[in-house]
Order: sequence, then structure tokens, then C-alpha cells
Amino acid sequence: MIFELPLNEHVRSCLRLESAFRAIEAFIEHPSIWGSKASIEHLNDIVDILDRSDLRKKLAQELNRLINYFDRLSQSPDVDTTAIAALQTDLARCFSLLEGSNDKFAKPLRGNEFLAHVHHHQQMPGGVPLVNTPALQLWLEMPANVRNHDLRNWMKAVTDINEVSLLLLDLLRRSSPPQSFTANAGFYQHSLDSSVNFQLVQVELADNIQHLFPQISASRHGISVRFYEFNSTGSIKRQTLDNVDFHMTCCVI
Repeated sequence: MIFELPLNEHVRSCLRLESAFRAIEAFIEHPSIWGSKASIEHLNDIVDILDRSDLRKKLAQELNRLINYFDRLSQSPDVDTTAIAALQTDLARCFSLLEGSNDKFAKPLRGNEFLAHVHHHQQMPGGVPLVNTPALQLWLEMPANVRNHDLRNWMKAVTDINEVSLLLLDLLRRSSPPQSFTANAGFYQHSLDSSVNFQLVQVELADNIQHLFPQISASRHGISVRFYEFNSTGSIKRQTLDNVDFHMTCCVI
């Protein structure tokens, strides 16, 4: 199992988008009334993420940086020029999507009165109450194929930003090799080169370790990882006293 900690806001936003898109796709693939309800809520979450005024600018800057980086890398000897050319094509396409979007990302969703009505009630404890949203209740009672058709139509408004986000995350996750470490008595501290702008930390546990989870914290100078024992019936914040072998990747391009 891999646990991730973003080290800047645009990577954090990409991870949030990825999680929301994955949830919607899972609910569409295995439709149910409550899955369709959750999908609308996730769709509204996507709109909220995209409402950040600086997100499009940050993503465009990152794409432009990567385009320049791979342009320089393509001039180096002993590199796979075919693979780099394919990456350059993908980056250029995603950059064009952002440059041509202006305020188009999610604009049809923001103007959808039905989705806006659900969003208005979304912040209430327990999620959207059907008693306050009869239109949603009616929609949820429609056949699954009708609900999925609507969801896929709404998703078209954010397909481009999903493509951009997934490309950036994929490149970042493949940017650095994992390294092996041992957390003595459940704790490990790792120094970082403060001149390098690391963007993502990954901590991976072996599949047979199913009772521990990491708490990762990071600064420009280092990373600390504490492993806690999971207990669904009580406190989940008890640090293990065992030595824990794990892999960690400090991702940067």
C-alpha cells in the first residue's frame, strides 16, 4: 500500500481531483442510488477545487516548466528520444488545453441549476438530505442508465482538467526510484537537500503489513515518518514500538 503526502498546493489539488474522478468512475461502473448521490457530491467537489483562482495558472506554469525540462533533456546523449518525444507531445497537448480554456473548465457545471441546488445543501451534516432536495430524490429514482448518462455528460465539462492532472501526477510518481528504510521503534527521520523543490513523498508498506499506517510530515529540510497501529475500536494514534521496513520515494522532476 502506498501513502502519499503532497508538498505543494497544485500537487495537493491534483490528488484531490484524482480521488474525486476515481470515485465517480467507480460509482458509474457499479451504479446504485447512493453511489449516484455520492457522484454528484464528488462532482461538486471538483467544481470547488477548480474554483481556486490560481490553480489554472499554477498548472500551466508547471506544464511549461516540464516542457522546457524535457526539451533540454532531449539534447542529452543516451536518452530515449522516442519516449521523450511522446512526453513532449502529451505535455504540449495539455498545455494547449489549459491555454485555450480561459474560464471554461467546469463552466457548464457552475451554470447547472440542479447541481447548484444540490451543492447548496451539500455542506449540511450527513450530506445532502433528500427531504430538502426533492429534485435530487426524483433523479435518484430514475433508471441507472439514465443517471449514468447524465453523470457522463456532466463529466465532459471537466475531462480536460482530469487529463492534465493525471499526466502531471503520472510523471511525478515515475520521476524517482523508491529507497528502502527502517523505522526504528516506528520512527524514521530523513534529511532533504533544501535547494531541491521536492513535490511529493510516497511511503510504501509491504502487503503483509495491514495493521500500520504512516503519519508523514515534511519541510524543506527533512521528512519524518511515524508508524501507528490501527485500531478501529479505540485510539488509532498509538505509535508502534516495532521496527518497520518500508520504501520511500521523494518525487521531483
